[in-house]
Amino acid sequence: MRDIGLALMGAAIGCGGPGPDDWPAGQPRIDWLRYLQQEAAAPMALQFALSFADTDGDAGAGRLDLFIQDRATSSLPGAELFAAQAPPLTPDATEGVLEFVVRLDAAVPVGERLRVGVELVDGRDRRSNRPTVELRVIGQEDPGS
Repeated sequence: MRDIGLALMGAAIGCGGPGPDDWPAGQPRIDWLRYLQQEAAAPMALQFALSFADTDGDAGAGRLDLFIQDRATSSLPGAELFAAQAPPLTPDATEGVLEFVVRLDAAVPVGERLRVGVELVDGRDRRSNRPTVELRVIGQEDPGS
């Protein structure tokens, strides 16, 4: 048996492009993305949070796209994501914090670096920046295995 853990290596908000003060009106923006923790009972379930702004309030009508190692892997409908918050965000929210879980399909070898990124796509298909968090898998072998 192997105990697996993830260590935060660093986080980066998408580089280049406009800053928060001159962001295009109506285009969603992610201000930060944070790795929170692993779920104790499910080590392949990783909890994240992000802070977003969307001046025209249609992010809830879009989706959240997930990228692992810079490849698109899945999407979560915005309406479902906004409703799952505690308390729920209204679909027309212009800013807020969204918490979500990323479930990895396969075990990642110890020592491997895992880059997780997200984009918020609004109801008019306008994409946000893509911040990423890089994690390194840590762990040790159980001597009983």
